[in-house]
Amino acid sequence: MAVILLMDDQAGIREMLRETFVAVGHQFFAATDGEQGLQLCNSHPPDIVILDMFMPVKDGLETLQELRNQRPGLKIIAISGAPGGLGVLDMASKLGAQQVVRKPFTPGEILSAVNKLLQAA
Repeated sequence: MAVILLMDDQAGIREMLRETFVAVGHQFFAATDGEQGLQLCNSHPPDIVILDMFMPVKDGLETLQELRNQRPGLKIIAISGAPGGLGVLDMASKLGAQQVVRKPFTPGEILSAVNKLLQAA
């Protein structure tokens, strides 16, 4: 069982991933923005963070840089569905995201990305 932290402002994504990860036995926490996510990261240290690149309050790239500074070994999956999102996903990879997944994705696709990171541990 892993602890998964999702930071995404879309309620539908948060609920879909909650159901997906809880169904396979993972512990799941979700935040609606990067600032709330960083607080959850401190109170419930995750094994993997799934990080949306476009969120209110604190965006994904800024949050990714803070996560890298605070917890250099943390496994991070960057996600985005915004037009032009491929550029920001490329930037996320350069800043240290180990996986990138383009929205829309299926529960199986994101679960596969998580499993790859867990197996690499």
